[in-house]
This record gives sequence, C-alpha cells and structure tokens, in this order.
Amino acid sequence: MLGGIISEMPWIGQLAIEGSKANVLLKSAVDNFDKNHKDLLCLFSTLERGPMYKSVMDLPMIEGDQIIMLAILLSNALHPKNEQRSKAIKNGSYVEIKSHKEAEDFLK
Repeated sequence: MLGGIISEMPWIGQLAIEGSKANVLLKSAVDNFDKNHKDLLCLFSTLERGPMYKSVMDLPMIEGDQIIMLAILLSNALHPKNEQRSKAIKNGSYVEIKSHKEAEDFLK
C-alpha cells in the first residue's frame, strides 16, 4: 500500500499550495541556502560569466524546478557529510540528480 502512495507522488501537488508542509519545507531550505551561501551563488555566476544568481532556484541545473530541488534536498539529507556521500558513491547507492525525470525517479 505504501508503494502505491509513494508512486502517486502526492507531494508534487502539495509543493504548489502556499503554506503546505511540502511548500514550507522547500521554501525554508531554499531561503536558508540563499541566505548562507551567497558566496557560492556569486562564484557560480562568475564561472558562468553571466548575471548574478540570487537564488539556488535560478541555477541552470535547477531552473526553478521544485521537484529537482526537493530531490536534491532529500538526497543531501540522506548523505549530509562528505564521508557518507563518498561511501554511497563507492557502494553505488548515491544518485546524482541532473534532470526532472531523475528527480521524479529518485522521489518514487
């Protein structure tokens, strides 16, 4: 039964509802990143030789896609330390999210 609920991905609709738990979680994570990692956004802008990115959501690999951002957020929560990510990469359990489809597959 849980598999059926997960495969329906009910959180996708919730992301669009202002004030929903999914929406608040994602907005809070994005706001926190934007506030505490302005230097990374500036560096990325410099490397891209483009305009200054004001939010992680503006980055080319995310392009405002809430599903990609949610998948990246959850992936980082599963492997919060570099050592954990390195182990996950070595044992093949780490998933690099580069597209909307990969994000959906990760979230299922």
